[in-house]
Amino acid sequence: GVPIAFTTHGLESSGDFLGALRKAISRGLPKIDALRALTVTPADLFGVSGELGTIEKGKLASIVVADGDIFEKKTRITETWVAGERYRIVLPPLDDLRGRWELRVSPANPGRVTMEIAGTPEKLSGHLELPGKTKDKPAEKKNRKKKKKKAEEKAKDDVEKSALAHLGLSDARFSCVFPAKAFGSEGIAMLSAVLQQEKDGSTSLLGDVTWPNGRRSSLRGVRTPKKEPEEKKDPGKKKDQKKKEASPAASYAVNFPLGAFGREAEPPQPVFVVIREATVWTCGKRGVLEKADVLFGDGKILAVGPNIPAPETAIVIDGEGKHLTPGIIDCHSHIATDGGVNESAQAVTAEVRIGDFINCDDINIYRQLAGGVTTSNILHGSANPIGGQNQVIKMRWGASDEDMKFRAAPQGIKFALGENVKQSNWGDKFTTRYPQTRMGVEQIFRDEFQSAREYRKRWSEWNAKRSGLPP
Repeated sequence: GVPIAFTTHGLESSGDFLGALRKAISRGLPKIDALRALTVTPADLFGVSGELGTIEKGKLASIVVADGDIFEKKTRITETWVAGERYRIVLPPLDDLRGRWELRVSPANPGRVTMEIAGTPEKLSGHLELPGKTKDKPAEKKNRKKKKKKAEEKAKDDVEKSALAHLGLSDARFSCVFPAKAFGSEGIAMLSAVLQQEKDGSTSLLGDVTWPNGRRSSLRGVRTPKKEPEEKKDPGKKKDQKKKEASPAASYAVNFPLGAFGREAEPPQPVFVVIREATVWTCGKRGVLEKADVLFGDGKILAVGPNIPAPETAIVIDGEGKHLTPGIIDCHSHIATDGGVNESAQAVTAEVRIGDFINCDDINIYRQLAGGVTTSNILHGSANPIGGQNQVIKMRWGASDEDMKFRAAPQGIKFALGENVKQSNWGDKFTTRYPQTRMGVEQIFRDEFQSAREYRKRWSEWNAKRSGLPP
């Protein structure tokens, strides 16, 4: 029920955005919710839902056209419309021509001609291979098998190669140029062919070659099947068995806060807990108690002393040899914030509140708990004589920011009196804000409190008379 929207913030490249979103969908995010987070919710947040976000009569024609489900990996966006303006995306080639092709050029066919196309589908490169001249050498009787193998390997080099240039595939027409010297002509020849779809689903080329003298020869090209790499025989496995795609597991356990130390559920809360035989530092009138028991129930201490009876359902913790003290209260802390708790421009920022941006995901909450801290007073920094309103929190790791707030704690505000507030250690550029001395800091306190007293007095007088304008 919470409105969500996605941004590219935090990604190394904005081009990873759609891939990251698809990963979230593969892990359980419904597609319709993902689409709403890209359209409806952002339009609401920007206050333009009357014009954008959905496809409805009267709204701006800002749409995306794709050749399939936009969240599928193979889907490509073909068009984007912005307020009725159409922007067509350059589509990928109709076919991937990379590989080897057997060409038949007639007339003027010097024999078997092979066309090797490489590069990328969008930017092709390649060459023609024609039979070259090889010298027949008398074969020796000894090591005949080894020489035959070497001859087969060398046969690959016994061809003349003619580089192709200006390769291009426009719709279904392929074209390129090449030096005609290998065919016995001087100059540049041009190959032009149309892609043909055969009945078996394969692709062939049908066209012609225009020679430097203007004559033409018909051309037919057939794709050479790729040789599949030989697999080692394994009687326990089938050759056609495909490797299963691994399920898209999350980067870490899904918990709260997300991360290595988050919780998958709220910690169990037993009704009664008793600690037995511990050394209890009460910090009260009773002082330190040796071999004492402490009984807890409903989040409160119910009894302290030796041999305390406890309900049968109580969880018993052996405290022998251990010391028990009250939880530590940190009366001045800056954790559970984003760090930006100083205002360098104003001297008085009493209008801002730490409670408005408690960061319950801060790992320091977890670490403070490990050090025995149970309660903390979160304050602004000391850049101002009078800073913002503080927030006392309980270290409830895994709770929300609102649930961490200690409601019963008295409200407070940050005051500072030292070198930082008068900007003495800020550098030569910071010499214009009042106050610049410790005496000035004290004076601004007095001025603000005097102004507050006078303001309260004006309100009291107005409330009593109810005449004129209110303060």
